[in-house]
Amino acid sequence: MIKTNNTLRNQESQGLARSVLQEQQQLLQYHIATMYNNELAGQPQAQHRNGKAIKSLRQRIKGKEGRVRGNLMGKRVDFSARTVITGDPTISCDQVGVPRSIAYNMTFPETVSIHNIDKMKILVQNGPDNPPGARSIIRSDGKRVDLRFVKSAQVCRLEGIEGLAMA
Repeated sequence: MIKTNNTLRNQESQGLARSVLQEQQQLLQYHIATMYNNELAGQPQAQHRNGKAIKSLRQRIKGKEGRVRGNLMGKRVDFSARTVITGDPTISCDQVGVPRSIAYNMTFPETVSIHNIDKMKILVQNGPDNPPGARSIIRSDGKRVDLRFVKSAQVCRLEGIEGLAMA
C-alpha cells in the first residue's frame, strides 16, 4: 500500500497520462480494501510473496480464532454466562456495553472524605435499587451495613470520617 501510494505520488509529479494514474489509484484502492477485508466477492485475494493470502483486519477480529473470542474473552469461570459479542452503533469503539442487570450489581469501594461526603450521602439515599446508588456501607471498624436490609436512615448516617468506605 505504501509503495503504491509513493509510486502514485511520483507519477503525478512526473505528469504521466491520466489513464496510468487511474490504474495506480485503482491499485491503491484495492490494497486499502483488502487490508480491511480480504474476502471481497469478485476481487482476487491479496497475497504475500510466498502465495499465502494476507489476513485482513476483519479476519483478525471475527470468528472463533479472532481477537475477541480467541484472545480477549478469557477463560471460563464460575457464575458466568455465555453471550454473543457484536458491535453496537450506539456506543463508542472504546466502550463495552453491559446489560442493566449486570451493571446494577457491579460495585467498587469508595472512601468517604470531606471532599465527597455530599455525593456519598446522595448515593446512600438512593440506595441499592435506584441507580446511581450505594449497596452497602463499610464502617471504620470494618462492620458492613447492607443497605438492602436497612429501614431507618439513621442507621446509614455518614460522618466525614476517613476510613469509612462504601461499596
